[in-house]
Amino acid sequence: MSQNFSDRFGFKPAEPEITIREDAPDDLRFAIAQIAVNAGMGPSDIRDVVCTVLFVAPDRNNWSEYPNIWDEVRGLLEDCEWFKVYDTGPSNAAGSLSARQILFASAGTARKGIDSTPGRDTTADLNDPLGNVTRPSRHCL
Repeated sequence: MSQNFSDRFGFKPAEPEITIREDAPDDLRFAIAQIAVNAGMGPSDIRDVVCTVLFVAPDRNNWSEYPNIWDEVRGLLEDCEWFKVYDTGPSNAAGSLSARQILFASAGTARKGIDSTPGRDTTADLNDPLGNVTRPSRHCL
């Protein structure tokens, strides 16, 4: 039996009320960077994407991946406008997943009542039957 008890017997949490529509909460800002690391990107790769989207130069004084570049990435995501957080997804690379798709596919974010609009619910597109989230391509956040 490889499935969890709740999966085997069809128990699911109630759909949360949407409480956040135009914001990027701190948990989500952190999750973007952490999901990219979990998908195999290093802090320098993530910084390249974030700096490109935000039109800021990377800090030349940060040369070590941890903690320097990692802290820089986290700071950039924490300090930018909420909508720029979502822009850190892929430009228009075919087959890439946007930050919004990745984050709203995760159960933790969905349980917090964060709205994935505009568009449609992408959770079903990214979760396999066991609840695993599809990973982004190497050059995607």
